[in-house]
Amino acid sequence: MKQLDLNSSVDYVDQNTRYMDVLNQHPRQIQFFEDWTDYVIRSVKHYCSNHTVPSGKIIYAGVWHGEIYRVFQSLYEDRVIGFDIEKYSNDTNVIYGDFRKICEAHQQPCAIFFNGLGHWARNKTSKQAGLKFAVDNLVEGGLYFDNYHGTPFKTLHPQLEYISTYRDKHTNTNSVGIIAFKKINPALVS
Repeated sequence: MKQLDLNSSVDYVDQNTRYMDVLNQHPRQIQFFEDWTDYVIRSVKHYCSNHTVPSGKIIYAGVWHGEIYRVFQSLYEDRVIGFDIEKYSNDTNVIYGDFRKICEAHQQPCAIFFNGLGHWARNKTSKQAGLKFAVDNLVEGGLYFDNYHGTPFKTLHPQLEYISTYRDKHTNTNSVGIIAFKKINPALVS
């Protein structure tokens, strides 16, 4: 398996499309990703039960092994569509390909967009494609979820209003997390 140059400015996905498998090789990283997945599942359930989710598709970009994606499926059934660059599962509702290249062909109104396309500092072009897709396709009141590494951000795009950064009693760090935004009417943006 091709290793990653962690010091390179080249996005991880452009170094190796299976970069998550490379990152998940060390036992400490395996435990981190298991804990991270549990945390994200709690955050998704929290946001989805505490906010009105409008009509539209639920888009999860960056499905990987699908644990979080399956939570969306359990909540929203056939409204859920996933995207991933690699075929980690045989789910017929996951569209495979480089999101940066295929997203234009899949424009549709969505109620939730989860930008799981990696880390902003390590996969910037993929994350930007996810953000653009969300801004272009989220319906008014739709939810945008993103992960952060470092300092949580409250400003991402003028049409996305910050809701909150999810924290619970199991969160052991302030340096990574899930942050939620709500799509606002573009006419209200100054």
